[in-house]
Amino acid sequence: MTDPTQKAWISCWIALSAAVCTWDALFCLCRPYSLPGNSLSKFWEPYKYYILFDLSYGIEHTTGFINAQAVGNLIEVLFDVVYLYLVHGVATKDSRRTASLIAIVATLMTGYKTVIFILQEYYSDFSSIRHNPFSEIFLKWVFPQTLFVLLPLRLTYMFGDHLLSLASDSSDKKRS
Repeated sequence: MTDPTQKAWISCWIALSAAVCTWDALFCLCRPYSLPGNSLSKFWEPYKYYILFDLSYGIEHTTGFINAQAVGNLIEVLFDVVYLYLVHGVATKDSRRTASLIAIVATLMTGYKTVIFILQEYYSDFSSIRHNPFSEIFLKWVFPQTLFVLLPLRLTYMFGDHLLSLASDSSDKKRS
């Protein structure tokens, strides 16, 4: 099994995921200042359209779910940053092994958080997005949600398989 920490695309995904999650979390947690027309809105210009698409992000959001999810995003980002530091900053065999374990935690958080986000919408009868045409729902909601479930699931498997093979190799060497 190839060491997943050696794959550039995985580090790119983790860095991109960290950036997107940070930007999204800060938009949520900085409300009302991040909403259109307020002092910080220039940093979240595309959200002036997204809040019309997904009402849970909008001006009239009525639950604390989005902010709770934002805090989860920031915890996930912390794991992403630690992973990137261990793989690219420290860059030793031991740090990459530790990074693999950190990646399992981070990717499980990403996938789980996204599933909870999907279930929240499902159990609220899609109240935040159902006012949109299906083509928009697919492009702006189904496709990204699917990506943020399936890719982390695949990465969790890859990192877990890698750590299990290392443990097996270590065990085999001890028996010899």
